[in-house]
Amino acid sequence: MRSPALRWMAIGMGAIVLSLLQAGLFRQALFNFDGLPLLGRFFRAAIRPDLSTELLALTFRATLTTFAYGICGTFFSVVLGIVSGILSSEVWWFSWGFSSRFWIVVRVLIAFPRAVHELIWGLFFLSIWGLDPLVGIVAIALPFGAITAKVFSEILDDTPRQPLIILLNSGVSPWTAFFYSLLPQAFLNLVSYTFYRFECSIRSAAVLGIIGAGGLGYEIFLSLQSLRYEQLWTFFYALVILNGSVDVVSALLRRRLGCVSRLDLNLPQNQRSDRRTASSKAIFLLLLSFLLLLGLSVWYIHPNFGKLWSPRTAQLLAQVARSTFPPDFSGASQIFVLSIETVAMSVLAIAFATLGGLLLAFPAAHNFFLPGGLLNPNPKTERQRYACSKSFISSVEHEGRPARPVPGRSHRTPRVESPRRQPARGHHARPPESPSPGTATTAASTIQMPAPGRRTTWRWPATAPRRSAAATGHSSASASGPAGGSAPAGRRRPLNSSCRVRRSRR
Repeated sequence: MRSPALRWMAIGMGAIVLSLLQAGLFRQALFNFDGLPLLGRFFRAAIRPDLSTELLALTFRATLTTFAYGICGTFFSVVLGIVSGILSSEVWWFSWGFSSRFWIVVRVLIAFPRAVHELIWGLFFLSIWGLDPLVGIVAIALPFGAITAKVFSEILDDTPRQPLIILLNSGVSPWTAFFYSLLPQAFLNLVSYTFYRFECSIRSAAVLGIIGAGGLGYEIFLSLQSLRYEQLWTFFYALVILNGSVDVVSALLRRRLGCVSRLDLNLPQNQRSDRRTASSKAIFLLLLSFLLLLGLSVWYIHPNFGKLWSPRTAQLLAQVARSTFPPDFSGASQIFVLSIETVAMSVLAIAFATLGGLLLAFPAAHNFFLPGGLLNPNPKTERQRYACSKSFISSVEHEGRPARPVPGRSHRTPRVESPRRQPARGHHARPPESPSPGTATTAASTIQMPAPGRRTTWRWPATAPRRSAAATGHSSASASGPAGGSAPAGRRRPLNSSCRVRRSRR
């Protein structure tokens, strides 16, 4: 295979097949038909959840607990991420004149907490602190802080360094130069990723409820164990509403502040789309609101932060550190088999997630149902035709050339035809018409935008026959028209930036 795309596709399909073999797909039955009645009962409960007053009050308290865990976990993960991200960025050590090996060492150190899932960290701290809300907060903050540090360091390294270098060459201290030149440029990128990490913290807080941290996850676990599907679906709906609300509000705040999108975070700094700069007042209000929510969350779940520096915690962590070295390799063969199974499950999960994403991404796109989209290729309503006309004019204004309007089956859909060439007549030439209200004027064309409710057709008038210089009494240069040439009789001129589109009534 000479094509790299085909080669990687073949490698991916081979990895999926090997993962299916490792998962035992062809060695056992895929479905247990004896569980179909229980499955039917589960789905029937979705249309009649338990809406009793006591359960709704319990659901509200559990939702607040999950939200408070997400707020606290996000705050401490961002604090750890900012400190570790600065220390693990290459530009930080570059500003101080140190070798680049220091940031590599810091990134290797933060790779360990990032590799362990928050549920494993929750079980670990549960054995040290018991059933305390501090377990859920630290279990979220530690791995998410390492992930945030990695992303923050990459954002700082991708930020342009010219202002930093200028300040350093001017004699400014590295500390001042770094915080006055680099951080202001990368601030909105950091805020955008913080919003995304907050959404992940909400979902992780629900998962940590399984180990007894409380919240919606704990209530879902109890209802599932007792087979109370009506209560289970009530908690499901509350979790969906909570995640959806956080997603919508964070998207609105990111757009309000002018933050980059999640897709732009994966691009270099010079390839990201332009965004407007957020005002200092909006940033101040955002930080003030978050700190207020943090205080209310700490008051609501009441974690015991004194356990972090208690003598018992130090004693137990010292025992864990002593048992870490030397590691026990007696079960190396079993660890290898379990690692292969973990990789196989990850490959299958990614494959199914990619397939589901491809099927749901197009309907979930905001422009999927707009005029000209896949499900609405022919706009039919007056408002949709007006939107098409407006987009056509916008494309001319921004690109300097007319774009083809979206074709439609209706006889009232705007249509573009060839214009009449107006030969020059010297000082007797007709002066250009001044644009009327509602007309978009560019250097290349003048376009009238139809109002909603009017039947309009955009036409090119019939092409005028070619006139010689002898017939007109002018030179060939003036007879060629404004475009510098004339089209043969009976043929239409190609669509270019010198066309004038006008409106006529039918």
